[in-house]
Amino acid sequence: MQNLLNRQHFLGKMLCVLVFLWFCGCGVTYGLKVYRSLPDSELKGLALGMTASFVFQIFSSIAGNELNNPSRTIWTGFFLGALAVIAHQPKQEEGSEP
Repeated sequence: MQNLLNRQHFLGKMLCVLVFLWFCGCGVTYGLKVYRSLPDSELKGLALGMTASFVFQIFSSIAGNELNNPSRTIWTGFFLGALAVIAHQPKQEEGSEP
């Protein structure tokens, strides 16, 4: 019985890790998609910065063993939310005033 519980616990943890990796991959992919879709402007730099910050935040959480720190959730949401806002900015035509 204990062996079965250990196996279920291990499978549960592996499922959580896979979901976490999928989430990280989606965040990075979305950030790069936003970066590539923007014309050359300051928004392109912001999109790249937010994507790099998201990647750094994930790696620092893993390396620092702070995945249980609730403050990390706030920053993850901020980075991905800022990317969504940047992605949905109205497109400006060449030579027009902001």
